Amino acid sequence: MIQIILKNNFLYKENLIIDNEVFTFVFKWNERVGLWSFDIKSDDEDVVSGFSLVPYTNILKNVQSVKKPKGYLIVLPSFDNSEEIDEKNLADKFSMFYLTEQDLAEDPFWQNLKIF
Repeated sequence: MIQIILKNNFLYKENLIIDNEVFTFVFKWNERVGLWSFDIKSDDEDVVSGFSLVPYTNILKNVQSVKKPKGYLIVLPSFDNSEEIDEKNLADKFSMFYLTEQDLAEDPFWQNLKIF
């Protein structure tokens, strides 16, 4: 399991090594619609573009790119729902994880979510 570090910046990049390949995650706040979205790039090619951060879903499930990571990408909300989600509180509101098949098999927490 890899926890992807989220930050409270309205636009930032995070490079991660997943499945022995470097992926660049680009997170951005969309002021017009009031939501966070992200892109994933590999070798400067889009793997995922403009996906919303939707909790409790396998974000990679319907991605058709052959370059996509082989595992699962999931966003979990925090328990702090005291204020609206905005460009200053992504890290306070969400956690993002990349999981492999082995992670799912070994950890009952992920199995109990029943989203995979």
